Amino acid sequence: MHFILESKIHIKSQEFLKEIACEIPDKAIKLANKLWPGPLTLVLKKQSHILDIVTSGKDTVGVRVPNHPLMLKLLSQLDFPLAAPSANPFGSISPTSAKHVPNYFTKALDVILDGGECTLGVESTVIGFYGGQPVLYRHGAISVEQIEKIVGKLVAMTASDGKPTDPGMLSRHYAPYTFLTHNIIDLVKKFEGKKIDLLLYKN
Repeated sequence: MHFILESKIHIKSQEFLKEIACEIPDKAIKLANKLWPGPLTLVLKKQSHILDIVTSGKDTVGVRVPNHPLMLKLLSQLDFPLAAPSANPFGSISPTSAKHVPNYFTKALDVILDGGECTLGVESTVIGFYGGQPVLYRHGAISVEQIEKIVGKLVAMTASDGKPTDPGMLSRHYAPYTFLTHNIIDLVKKFEGKKIDLLLYKN
């Protein structure tokens, strides 16, 4: 099975899920009811009216209800779902504030909605389904433990035959190894008194 997740479809509430997807597993409904609005993307079989350009020609679509007042206000004023990709070029670090976006898209955007700094700064967790069972496509802001408390054990997916099932599985999509600093001590001192997290790796 090869699923590609391009633009996500954003909806105002889980009640609109059936307008976007079909053959929705019971466990997808459980996750939506418990974790939406929130950083969870569900990959489901799309309704026929969802354009192929949104799904890269695949028969599945990524759907989520965002948990941000500005985005929810925007969606509440629309009588259609909103297809939107990440606000960064493919392979670049995802922005965590509106001021980062024009650095990527100089003169390409007429309007940028500023909702303030991201509260999490991590991409959504992506869950698909195979035979009605939940499949982990991408780790994200919602932990595996949180999801498994609702629907039971997840199956971890990897790219098969060299073909990623989701762009988030590509090594460069979110640039996780982009170099940020040589001196962690100085960086920590710079943000003294603030809560910070360090993601470390070694060759």
